[in-house]
Amino acid sequence: MPTTIDQIMTRKLLSIASDAPLEDASWGLALKRVQGAPVKDDRGRVIGILSKGDIGVLERLPAGGEHLKASDAMTRVLYAIREHDTVKQAARRFVETGARELVVLDPKDELVGIVTQTDLVRLLLRDDVDL
Repeated sequence: MPTTIDQIMTRKLLSIASDAPLEDASWGLALKRVQGAPVKDDRGRVIGILSKGDIGVLERLPAGGEHLKASDAMTRVLYAIREHDTVKQAARRFVETGARELVVLDPKDELVGIVTQTDLVRLLLRDDVDL
């Protein structure tokens, strides 16, 4: 059977509140050693992705970004995949979108994880997996 997203995704993930100060969000990414994290609104819905790259761009602005929130810096275009989709479908989605990470949704459209391009590369390096 082909490998599915739920077999390789990260389930315990950092999520960031949309109104979190950008500096706090930056520290969260650094402490968790992740490149990006989903941003949630006050109702818990995923509304974007905040990456280290997003933060870096805003921190270099003349104003410095000291009063910015996570929602000011996040990428609003959100790419998703279902937890039971195949790894091949995820690879195709990465190629089509240019995204570095995909949020993983369950059948009720609830966030259950995240899968990254690095997760796919790690999978390719394993000998015990059927793609």
